[in-house]
Amino acid sequence: MASAPVSTPVSLDSSHLVISIPRRIDHKTTLTVEVSGNLVDWNSGPSHTQILADDAGELLVRDRTPLDPAHPKRFIRLKASLP
Repeated sequence: MASAPVSTPVSLDSSHLVISIPRRIDHKTTLTVEVSGNLVDWNSGPSHTQILADDAGELLVRDRTPLDPAHPKRFIRLKASLP
């Protein structure tokens, strides 16, 4: 039986998107946060995202590109995979 979806809150911090991903220690997954300006080209890694917190209870990641006139649209998503 499938469990209910888990909410992944997205907020704005000084014009940057921030995603908060709750973790469960009984689920072993690899989490990757990706960011995009157009929903076609997605990027991840230290040059695109900044990890603000990474512990057993939460992964908190910030988009390094600010929302501004040069970047009026920003998107953030989570990829989860089994190890």
